[in-house]
Amino acid sequence: FNVSQSSLYKDIDILEKQRFVKKVYGGLELIDIQKQRHNFYERLQINSKQKISIAKKAMEYVDNDDSMFVDGSSSTFFLINEINKSDKRNITIVTNSIFIPEEFIVSENFEVICVGGKLNKEVGTYGGELWANLVSSNIRANKFFFSSYGISVEVGPLDPLIPGDTSMKKAFARNSLKNICLV
Repeated sequence: FNVSQSSLYKDIDILEKQRFVKKVYGGLELIDIQKQRHNFYERLQINSKQKISIAKKAMEYVDNDDSMFVDGSSSTFFLINEINKSDKRNITIVTNSIFIPEEFIVSENFEVICVGGKLNKEVGTYGGELWANLVSSNIRANKFFFSSYGISVEVGPLDPLIPGDTSMKKAFARNSLKNICLV
């Protein structure tokens, strides 16, 4: 290709970050098209029937004119699908998810607010202390829908594998009147 070795390595790094190739000893391996998708879509497949059932039950807590925080979990994504299919009106959704807003692009009955922050590429959410501080001082909601790896009465949501995600959940929980964990 008539390029320098350093240029080639930079291009390979880009292709690896985009999940097109994987470095292996002595070369590269193409990644299957299905594996190129973000792992959020993989998490949607795990226990999906149960998550749909939970989302349908959670709809009992969704009212017209609600304002709600919704975290970026796969469980709440199913709730968002149920909300979007419903006849509910005038709902404001505040989320840290990069996937949830696109579900409402063509919906007229919902207002979606996304507050930026540090992008967590592993889970597809924005978070971090700066983001949590912004939410804590500026945004309120009457409900917070979330899921978590665990939960503690003293500490709150516990997500040891997702750094920064718990600070966002704590900020949402402090600023909502009712916290609803989808489990």
